[in-house]
Amino acid sequence: MKTNITIFLVLATLVAIQSSCAAKQTPDGININPKTIGSANDVNQTIIVSAPPEWNKYKLDDVVYLWVVLNSDHTVILNDQNVNIYAQNKAGWVQVKHMVLRSSVNYILAPNKIEALRSAEVVAVPDLAGYSETTILRIIVSGNIYDNSIMGEQVSAYVDVTLKP
Repeated sequence: MKTNITIFLVLATLVAIQSSCAAKQTPDGININPKTIGSANDVNQTIIVSAPPEWNKYKLDDVVYLWVVLNSDHTVILNDQNVNIYAQNKAGWVQVKHMVLRSSVNYILAPNKIEALRSAEVVAVPDLAGYSETTILRIIVSGNIYDNSIMGEQVSAYVDVTLKP
């Protein structure tokens, strides 16, 4: 038990250090194209994202609560900054500003049998000023595999939600 606590504290310290360095980064650096989001290069099955109906009102003027679950034997680190939001219109997908609420919070999804360690609630806050009709959003959550004290491969998943006036 003491070993597990020590490992967790070391990991949390490393994440805090990484978080202070990453605070200067913006989600613009995330390499995701919503037009090809279904391709193997953009999405994998390392994390799974859903927008549970019991948490959401699905209204244009509300936030969207997301449930992110680890589906891997790797640790993944993510935060609310790593959310990209796109709205579908007649021309295709257009990026919508994400108004981050908790930018300094990192979530560590660890391969463990305890679900609380394998999942996290992430909040998407789309800036939909000027939208007045039912709108389909594609919300993409990204993180990085954390393995042996090294931030590695980017992993992503998305969920489509329909918001109504």
